[in-house]
This record gives sequence, structure tokens and C-alpha cells, in this order.
Amino acid sequence: MTYRKYCRQSVSVLAGFLLAASLLTAGCGSDRTPVSDTSLPESGISLPAEESQADSEPESGAEAAVITLTKSIDSADGSMRLQFPDNWSDMSGFMSTDGSVEAAYPLRAGCPEEAAFLLACCESREGSILSDVRDYTETLVQGMTASSLFSDVQMGQLTPISLGRDGLSGYIAQFTADSQAGRVAYTLYTAETETAFYQICCWTSNAGAGSEEAVFDTIAGSFEVLS
Repeated sequence: MTYRKYCRQSVSVLAGFLLAASLLTAGCGSDRTPVSDTSLPESGISLPAEESQADSEPESGAEAAVITLTKSIDSADGSMRLQFPDNWSDMSGFMSTDGSVEAAYPLRAGCPEEAAFLLACCESREGSILSDVRDYTETLVQGMTASSLFSDVQMGQLTPISLGRDGLSGYIAQFTADSQAGRVAYTLYTAETETAFYQICCWTSNAGAGSEEAVFDTIAGSFEVLS
């Protein structure tokens, strides 16, 4: 199996799981308290200087809110670790009767009360025809947004970042799409080492995207390579 074919298979599993889990977003999260800002872990997510400066200016009268990470979850394959707020939990086995999600995404977590979810995986670069993390990110995004499960896809900007405690080179991509459950917002974080690509895919209802963005950034910022 070629790497790009494997990537398409991985995308197919991801898209199906995202749609299934997005059903939980219907009617959820309408009373959530918006988060205006957050403090990321050291070397969490760094944007290019010009974008970081623009994004760091708080709105007039806005109060910064700190998102506290209280628990760690390691991927089942031992490749990575993420930290989460107290109301998030390990969702291993959730919505995966055939084990396909576990095979493709060994780290699964979520906060059903907030209708916010996450999948993460590590993919070896051995035999890969993808040249770098940008190519990897674009391949994932193209596969996800082209899925027949979604319609009226609206793409955000693909932005280079330094991700995690090791400041790995990567990208953040965002898009919204209509599904059977309504409009859902997705945020994809990617990173690379010399031997592997990493992806962290987060999603929530479009209505709750504003309040969950800082939470997703904080969790992804805690990313740590284990092996």
C-alpha cells in the first residue's frame, strides 16, 4: 500500500468518525461560557512573529482566562502524550465497534458536555512520498474536505506553527462543513520529526467554535513526542 493510499484510508476513517461524533453536537453547548484568551504551556503553539503580534492584542475590556491542564493521556502506541482539562476524558472505544478508529488513531479524547472531541496519531515517514509536513497537511485537508459526508466546506487559512514542548515545525488548518448533525468546525494541527508525521484533529459545533478554540490550542500546545 502506498503512503498516499494509506493516508486516504486514514482520512476515510477520520471523516466517518468525525461525522458520527458530530451527532453529539446537536443541541449541545448552547449555554457554554466563552473563553476569551488563555495561557499556553511553554513552547506550546508559536505563530510567525507578524501573526502572533496581531493575534495577541486583546479586545478592549476582555479578561484573560487561564485553561488549566490537569491530566495526561498517552497514545496507545506510546508515540505521544497530550494534556487535558479536568472535564476531558479518554474516549478509547467510543463509537468504534469495529476497532478501525483505534487502529488509525491511538489517542482519542473528548468532553461530551462541551461537544468537543479530539483524535491524534503518529504516522511513519518510512516509504512516504510526502515531502514535508506541509504536503502531509494539505493531503489530509484535501481528503477530509472532499469527503461526501460533508457539504458547503469553508476553508480557513493554512498557517505554519511551532507545536508542542519541542517546538516542532507544523501547520494549523481550520474549516467548517455541514453534516447530518449541522455545521461543524474542525481544527487540524500537524507536526513533523525526521522519522514521523503527527496529526491532532479537533472538532466541535460551529456555534461553539469560538469558545473551544483556546481549549484546542492549549491541548495541542502540550503535545509531547514519547518515542
